[in-house]
Amino acid sequence: MTGIKRLAAACLSALFFLFLFIGFTGCQHKEQEAVRECIAQELEPLKTSDTDEIVSYFEKAGLTSGLPEGKLPEDVAEVFLLFFQDFDYRIKEISFDEEQTKAAALLELQIIDAKTLARDFASQTIVEGLTSQTLPSRVEYSLEDYYLLLRQLLLDKDYGTEKCEYTVSLTRSGDGWIMNRDEELENVLTGNFVAYGADPELLSPEEVITLYFDTIKSFDTEQINRFLSLDELFSADDEYKRTIAKSLAGQILQYLDYAIIDAQNDGLTAQVTAEVTTCDWNSIIKAYQEDMAAYTATSQALADGMSVRLTKANQMLLDCIDANDSATSSTVTLTLENDGTNWKLKSDDVFVEAILGNIKEAVANTSTSPET
Repeated sequence: MTGIKRLAAACLSALFFLFLFIGFTGCQHKEQEAVRECIAQELEPLKTSDTDEIVSYFEKAGLTSGLPEGKLPEDVAEVFLLFFQDFDYRIKEISFDEEQTKAAALLELQIIDAKTLARDFASQTIVEGLTSQTLPSRVEYSLEDYYLLLRQLLLDKDYGTEKCEYTVSLTRSGDGWIMNRDEELENVLTGNFVAYGADPELLSPEEVITLYFDTIKSFDTEQINRFLSLDELFSADDEYKRTIAKSLAGQILQYLDYAIIDAQNDGLTAQVTAEVTTCDWNSIIKAYQEDMAAYTATSQALADGMSVRLTKANQMLLDCIDANDSATSSTVTLTLENDGTNWKLKSDDVFVEAILGNIKEAVANTSTSPET
């Protein structure tokens, strides 16, 4: 073969491989575009600003089970929209297997800071649980109530976003592709919110006790009365029970404070030691007993009769409660148990008694029904 023929053959060979390469890369580009389109069909609905569209997306994914059937209430549906209001994604790279039947796409996801949201949600759930005990009738929280709680958190606070990478797999289906969805992908898209919420160590025992005390301190006098059953502490008629309970509640709110001084945690149980300050009931009862003794020693007390003496005794107790300016502190150890989801007080009674301080001791053998 002459030099010219060899050069021509080489050129033809080069052109052949060039056309082959162009054809291959063109095919690859076409497949990549098909994969991108498939991913977009799956993830773009999360970027919508249309409530019905995003609810439909989660209904198809089976993530609205337990909620009322039919059209969701607007404020519940809004939760999904708020949760993904800052969601975004970017396809970083796409790869195929040799047979072009499977593909993998590395995604960069922009998702909500779900851990912070989960911590706030767990905290608020504790607050709501305590607050529900102050209602005239106890009402259990429904799944819809929890969605509404989540909605309020998302409205009140900007949780920001974080980025993560995740590789999704796709399978060829005819001329197109199907993105494989599983529980892991759903968890990633939601920032692992459910996993964080189920983490028993999401809130520490100290944080749980802090929430308990801070919630009680935020109550009004009627809530304190119901939570502590203050109107059952004294033997008086209904009218004075309510009045006395309100004064007692005011004293608790005025002086209640706490400081956590130690915490021990073995993973299953925890002991949190706190110094609790409340009003000094011994001081109140002592002042009341002194006033009562001075009154019953007079001839007027005998002349007043039982009904008047009872009225004056009740009023004296109220005056002593309202005039109190003494506080007392005690150290209490609260035990919590981890139920695999979160930390819970082993006994609410110990917590209640810590708030009441020495009141039970003080009112023992004390009555507002004096006899002479």
